[in-house]
Amino acid sequence: MIIYHPFKDANHCSYRIISLLYKNKNKINDDVIKFMDFYYLFPQQLKNILGWPRSNSKTAKKIKLIETSYEFIENPRRVFFELNVIRKNTLAHLFSKGIISFSEDFLILHENKIPQSLINTLKNDTFRTSFEFSVISDELSKLPVKGKNGLKAKTNLMEYRYDE
Repeated sequence: MIIYHPFKDANHCSYRIISLLYKNKNKINDDVIKFMDFYYLFPQQLKNILGWPRSNSKTAKKIKLIETSYEFIENPRRVFFELNVIRKNTLAHLFSKGIISFSEDFLILHENKIPQSLINTLKNDTFRTSFEFSVISDELSKLPVKGKNGLKAKTNLMEYRYDE
């Protein structure tokens, strides 16, 4: 039996990156997209972000209602690390095609390089209209990455103690 998961699929990784950049007005911080991509694949892991959002907020209440999938991730940090390897290769491919570029710690999407059929697919993607996607694309990008209140610390997916 063959079991597919988009986690190891470079094409799906390209789609996720393009989808996130397209939603965020074609520009996202290079460090933030690592976290956004992880939560795009595993939205149920949003529940495990420490101290975010505030426990009584509407967003926090909705995050608690996110359906737990059948997947159990024993070591999210390892999955995050493995995903980073795939993402780096995918980004290199997108750079080589001129679809994205890098400027001042930001990934920039060149929308004119994307086929209209892909833009139509993005517009018709039901996940992109979900609560989970709006949290990932809108709220995560507002958080700092470094420091004790940053994404590294709150998610426990990366070491933060040695940040400046």
